[in-house]
Amino acid sequence: MALTTGPAFEMYRGEERVWTMTITEDSTAINLLGATLKFTVREVFPSGTITSDANALFTCTSPTEILLTQPTDGIVELVISKAKTNTIRITGITEYQYGLEYVPSGSTDPRVIAQGLFTIYPDVVRA
Repeated sequence: MALTTGPAFEMYRGEERVWTMTITEDSTAINLLGATLKFTVREVFPSGTITSDANALFTCTSPTEILLTQPTDGIVELVISKAKTNTIRITGITEYQYGLEYVPSGSTDPRVIAQGLFTIYPDVVRA
């Protein structure tokens, strides 16, 4: 599996966002039936081996925050709640790094699907 640069994600601090994505490998949709997925956002790419998500800004996991809407066609919805970004202290537009991985059904070996930029904009007004 080739690691791909994924889409750039952008959102305002403290808002809820939902993105629909098709997970592919070599331009073919991956069958995600029975798979687990994890989306992790970090301030910087860590050096060395990652042993936990303790230093992650936040994570989203299936089935509650990454919904397998059409798993056999590789279609998922990534749901980032207000609570995930509401308390992040930023003073301007801030870029973070994200990674998306999945563990196929019957496996324990996570596979990185994509990584890229995750931008959070400061909120000007609060609802």
